[in-house]
Amino acid sequence: MRDDTAPVTSRDRRHVGALALASIVALAFSAYVEVFVAPAFAPRVYIRWKADVSDTTRAESERKLKLLAGERYQGTTWAYDLADPSPQAIRVIVADPSVEDTGNIDRVRLIVADDRRTGRTRIHGGLSGLHHAAIVPWLIRLACSFLLLCGIWLSTTGRGRIRQLPTYRGAFG
Repeated sequence: MRDDTAPVTSRDRRHVGALALASIVALAFSAYVEVFVAPAFAPRVYIRWKADVSDTTRAESERKLKLLAGERYQGTTWAYDLADPSPQAIRVIVADPSVEDTGNIDRVRLIVADDRRTGRTRIHGGLSGLHHAAIVPWLIRLACSFLLLCGIWLSTTGRGRIRQLPTYRGAFG
């Protein structure tokens, strides 16, 4: 009986190992961006102003509270892009005497409740654009698939006997 399978070489193992390492690096980079890099676009929040707040007072408060791209939502509630989502800035919003209530803001922890609701205002550059880029989920899926395939190959085929490729010695070797 003839064996048609090609013998595993050390070069094959190196290539598969390099692919596995590249997949791990891609996954680590994706995790780093998700955890440590701020989103590029401002989160969308909702502010209900007190009924007695004039348009002039509201406009002054919007500037002071760093609320951008305001749109009337319903009644005295407006939707805004929050230029500064830090806890200190949110504390100022929650404590403002002209603000009656807030939406998409955790008033206890002083954070944006759902940062997936993004506005149109870009507040960060650089790697921040990767937060909502369509290619990132595909990169993660591809890296996971390659890592799985590399693991399967190394645990089955890659453990076989390694055959060294013949070296060419030439006329003088």
